[in-house]
Amino acid sequence: MKYYLLKMNTSGIKNLDREIELKFYKQILNKDFKPNKYNVKAIYGANGAGKTALIYAAEIYRKFVLNRDYLALYNSNNSLTNLINQNKKEMFIKMTFAVLSDDYKLQDVYAHTIVFYNQDGRYQVKNEILQKLKGFRLNDETKYKTLYKVQKGEITTENTTLKEMCKNVVIDRSVISNTFEYCFNNREDVFFDSIVTAGLFAQSMTVMLYSSDKNYINFDYITRQVDMLSKYKKEMDKGIFSQLLLNQSLIFNDEIPINKNKYEEFAKNIKNLCKFIQVFKPELKNIAIKKDEKGKDYICNLIFEYSNGLKISRQYESTGIKKLMSIYYALCNVERGGIVFIDELDANIHDVILIKLVDYIREYTKGQLIFTTHNLGPMDVLQKDKCSIDFISNDSRITSWTSFGNSSAANVYRKGLIKYSPFNIESFNFLGVFGDE
Repeated sequence: MKYYLLKMNTSGIKNLDREIELKFYKQILNKDFKPNKYNVKAIYGANGAGKTALIYAAEIYRKFVLNRDYLALYNSNNSLTNLINQNKKEMFIKMTFAVLSDDYKLQDVYAHTIVFYNQDGRYQVKNEILQKLKGFRLNDETKYKTLYKVQKGEITTENTTLKEMCKNVVIDRSVISNTFEYCFNNREDVFFDSIVTAGLFAQSMTVMLYSSDKNYINFDYITRQVDMLSKYKKEMDKGIFSQLLLNQSLIFNDEIPINKNKYEEFAKNIKNLCKFIQVFKPELKNIAIKKDEKGKDYICNLIFEYSNGLKISRQYESTGIKKLMSIYYALCNVERGGIVFIDELDANIHDVILIKLVDYIREYTKGQLIFTTHNLGPMDVLQKDKCSIDFISNDSRITSWTSFGNSSAANVYRKGLIKYSPFNIESFNFLGVFGDE
């Protein structure tokens, strides 16, 4: 199965004090699904407009669904307190997604809603709702059947087993994270299969924040989930272990534990990573793997070897190289049909290469890439496609690009002609701001 994000609605994250809706596909669906016509979205806006907040929404959703301890972990260091909008005082995220067959035929559509709020210093689930769409009209709320609804710790559902399993435990965790393994082992039940589907949708997402908080990546939990999924070969993406192994190299600074049975796959991944970085840095000749045995694992360290004889451990490599490593991992997931969010994709990437990279994803992959950027280059590639360019204003309004006569999107944006755009400024606006007049 494949998963495709159709809409994301969110509010209450950082400076987003009104609901924002991002659309990733047309609103009336049909069986003949065409993912590569809508599979890239670039989000533009002024500094502080809320672009990063949208990426955080995807990350918060993913972690909440996959990690049953997420709210407790993030509450322990006030991370959610810093992310929640101070006016709204609650955080709302709704993901509407399609389930596709391996040949990309539309199977089902679900909507999953979560709302957090602060109750006496402890973050709790105010609402969680999983719905399934009957029909093909995304905006027809009457066609969504509610499978379960949680309201302040109480679950309402027709399924008595689920109701018993979630009794008194869904005040601070997702129904999906709490019941995923049980439902997976009993997914011949259509109801349980829906819960598994929502969990697998979250697993298909990759989120890369420019300054990602790595302290709360629950790697052990993800590893357990992959080990469990490996029992069901038809559910396993062929690249899931490759993603997992490469992700290890991004999480840890120097020593990377790799199971000996997975070492060849890891080494192949590093070879491909080297080819990717060489596009940006041709003087890189090789990424060598220094390994030491430790029981069933190799403890690996990556050594970057350059044409001038310089050898640098991954731990001491530049921020730019580390960012490219992260981007490579994320784009591998797009290649395999995953859903990827990247904050500031243009950081450390030359304009020309960025445009070619976006064009490659648009033309040759069936996964989704959603990214924020200040670089106007991708507009020229994306302006012909629907649902591919969104502009966010300083007061949390979204304007999607539509044709503007014969003008290019970049020129219209520069001139401040996009609705709610703040860029109708001139050079003289900066007079007097850098010192005495």
